[in-house]
Amino acid sequence: MSAVATETGTRGDARPQRRSTWASVRVWLTVTIVFCLLADLAVRLAEPHLAQPVAWPTPELQDKYDGVTKLAPGHHVRTVLFGDSMMDAGGDPALMHQVPGITYNASLAGETLGTIATWATNVVVPRLHPTTVVLGFNINALNPNIPGLANSQKTYKSSRVAEVAGGGGDIADHLDKFLRDHVALYEYRSVLRKVFQPRSGSDSTVYDPPLSSLGWNETFRSLHYNDGPGTTTVAQGLSETKGDLLFNFAVGSTEERQLGDLIERLHHEGARVVLAVMPVANDFTTAPHGGQAAYGAALIDLLDIGHSHGALVVSPGVWSNSYFASPAHLNAAGTLRFSTLLALDLARADR
Repeated sequence: MSAVATETGTRGDARPQRRSTWASVRVWLTVTIVFCLLADLAVRLAEPHLAQPVAWPTPELQDKYDGVTKLAPGHHVRTVLFGDSMMDAGGDPALMHQVPGITYNASLAGETLGTIATWATNVVVPRLHPTTVVLGFNINALNPNIPGLANSQKTYKSSRVAEVAGGGGDIADHLDKFLRDHVALYEYRSVLRKVFQPRSGSDSTVYDPPLSSLGWNETFRSLHYNDGPGTTTVAQGLSETKGDLLFNFAVGSTEERQLGDLIERLHHEGARVVLAVMPVANDFTTAPHGGQAAYGAALIDLLDIGHSHGALVVSPGVWSNSYFASPAHLNAAGTLRFSTLLALDLARADR
């Protein structure tokens, strides 16, 4: 009947209501946590039957990073090969018997020189600490006009895992890594979404090359350029080369600087640097606008960058079609020849 009694009664009614609300929140929170734990357990149990999640921008980057992290603790890697698709396909560490220690091919197909440089100096070399680094390129590495490379570089730069692996990243990037490392439901979220999606074949456009245990890209091993089964014709080879690696070919000043800086940074890390000018078929030398004269001028520029920055330069030259899958990519016979010659060059340099 009094005001005090009314206020007390009002306050008394609120406490049970707040307790009831908090109890409901706790129930829903408990149910959610239990559900997430059970779902995470289910994913861990199903893991052997699920496709491996790809955290890196491409499957090849994912596989190469996994290979690097697997080899790093042993400290047995003495030589690392870097480059684009030409070294990726041409350097088989298993054939380099004259080179002491383990050799690993950390090359990346379809990536820019800038991305390869960042990958080499921020991710691979700090983990493997090689004594020798081989950079395998031809003049296409200096071409800023290759279709799709700008998007590839943008994708790499925006990758959370690449940022963290390279020693950078913000709080969100590191939280992403923590969740990937400890929560299977989070790590496999993209794979789980695809389980419930209809098969569309859209993933067929993603380049996912078969790799050896030491990083050699085996895609081209059984292919032939204008010679034998699985043949790429001259017309096809020239069309692909002109439309891709040597598209609107020019020597870019940014690419020149990036290659020189990469050699300097690798020297600073204590590695001996070898610039291996990848062998090509004769048709590759005629493919740039300007033909063989343009190729020759760009090749001199590439060699000068290596010499001026203190790299050991090796240049196997132009080989016959029988060693190639395309004008730019070695097949199994070419890989055997190149890997053996490279190993001999490295062994001679050690004497």
